[in-house]
Amino acid sequence: MPEERSPEPPTFFANVATIHVNVDEVSIEFRRVLLPHATLWRASQSKEPGLPTTDEDLYRFPPTAKVVLTFLAARALRDHLNQLLPTIEEQRKKGA
Repeated sequence: MPEERSPEPPTFFANVATIHVNVDEVSIEFRRVLLPHATLWRASQSKEPGLPTTDEDLYRFPPTAKVVLTFLAARALRDHLNQLLPTIEEQRKKGA
């Protein structure tokens, strides 16, 4: 029996995105980097960053999703983010 599919697209959670750009398309890999509590605690007690600091460390976490955009779609995404992010940042400062 075929697996039932939701009419909604799947949702993936990520806190890191890596991007590869060439002349025809943009490839974005999303990763969810979850570190052990002890590691986060040590980072919070020092000046060390909590997330992986080298490419090698980061790429040890497998991507949860990969999105490939055409160049025009990537440009549209950039334009939308450039327009939306200042407004969102202002709302975050106000606590909205």
